[in-house]
Amino acid sequence: MKILFIGPYRQTDEWGLNSISLLRSLGEIEGVDLTSRPLFLSSSSDVNRDNAFFELESKRHDSYDVLIQHTLPSLLVKSGAAKRNIAYLPVETGGNVAWLNSLNLMDDVFVASSAEREALLDSLDVPVSAIGGALPSSPENPTQIPSPTFRFYFFGETLESRSGVDLLLDAYLSEFHQNEKVTLIVNTNNPQLLEQKIGESSQRIGMYLQLPLSRYPEIIIAPHSEDNLHLNADCLVDPSYSLNFKPNVAIALCVGNCPIITEGTGMCDYVNDSNGYTIDSHEEYVRCPDRPLVDIFNANERWRIPHGLSLRKTMREAFQNKKSYAKKSKEGAMGAEMFSPQKQAQALKELLCLQ
Repeated sequence: MKILFIGPYRQTDEWGLNSISLLRSLGEIEGVDLTSRPLFLSSSSDVNRDNAFFELESKRHDSYDVLIQHTLPSLLVKSGAAKRNIAYLPVETGGNVAWLNSLNLMDDVFVASSAEREALLDSLDVPVSAIGGALPSSPENPTQIPSPTFRFYFFGETLESRSGVDLLLDAYLSEFHQNEKVTLIVNTNNPQLLEQKIGESSQRIGMYLQLPLSRYPEIIIAPHSEDNLHLNADCLVDPSYSLNFKPNVAIALCVGNCPIITEGTGMCDYVNDSNGYTIDSHEEYVRCPDRPLVDIFNANERWRIPHGLSLRKTMREAFQNKKSYAKKSKEGAMGAEMFSPQKQAQALKELLCLQ
């Protein structure tokens, strides 16, 4: 079977990581003649120059059995050179009517999680399948350097409202105080904006709780380039509103860092009470002042809003109940095979009728 894959696998962000994972999963399937072409959805100058992709990019056929496009729906193309056109995309919200015409041009739509599938299922006329999420390689789980301080951490590649960063700062600064052995590490590419948000949260919490600034616990701003944060922290917090698969949550789970995630989102296929924590949430219409594109995050869409009080209680539970945390950590570290390219390849084989 000849398959052409088009996606942003040469980007170094979350889009790129998910694209590399799918490309490698396709490469695991026996009987597939795989060709690839990169596209770029980001203006970042960071480019993945892995030579392993050159061989796939140098191949060319006049026609293909399957074309898989990993991109935004507005950029999808129905190709007559392929017998079967498939879209693979992250779904952050439900109810996006602007996407329907583009997605209905496809023969199939693939997503990573059951939450994303449910968000599309009632709106589309074409089959929607959840293929599971994957990581390009199994994360290592070396012995961490012991620390007397319990270290929460957050990946703020974007500090937009949907990341939940404002909720996290409010919850952390409200729940903990400086005399407790706890810290929050925020990994971001925009430290200036983060400092502003910390200041705003401190003032907000101080006004409501009448607390002096000296009372607050430690927050560390980590550089965006720091790639070993999973190995130097204890508990990933991801109070995101978005439904899609999160590679950093998957990595945290595999190295035993007991993720805290929003209930009802895509990572709930993997994170549960035995290996992590979920924050109570409710479905709400999107209110997004920092929309990156005109056709997404509109007011007719829906996402999951995490509850601040639940986040506070959950962070306190992770910090305080060491026995429960250790048990969850051990359970999570045993589940790395959930995110293997081989597991995703098996799902793809069935959907591509290659069994």
